[in-house]
Amino acid sequence: MVRLVNSLLTRFFRAASALSTRLNAAVYELLELIAELDELGEWGMDGFKSCAHWLAWRVGFDLGTAGEKVRVAKAFKALPKTSDALKRGAPAQTAPTCSRNCSGSTGLALSQYRDMCGFSCASF
Repeated sequence: MVRLVNSLLTRFFRAASALSTRLNAAVYELLELIAELDELGEWGMDGFKSCAHWLAWRVGFDLGTAGEKVRVAKAFKALPKTSDALKRGAPAQTAPTCSRNCSGSTGLALSQYRDMCGFSCASF
């Protein structure tokens, strides 16, 4: 019985880890698209006030969440190591390191993103 439980737990941990990696990579891809959309400013052609307003309408995020996504997407441009880690599916820097490397809205956006996604300080 113990062997069966250990086998199930091992399978669960591997599956959860693989899924988490894919999820992190998908989040990176979404943030990359949001940064590009915001930079191009195409959202304004439809009369929206901001990229966040367009995201709220088109994707269904509430406006606050959409604004956070735009801020985080912009912040990752200034953090190539963290951005690359998320792209690979595994955030590499700790929150304190991110905070030391960021100032102002960049550091705030990353800490809010970490909190939204449930990353512990050790995993971000």
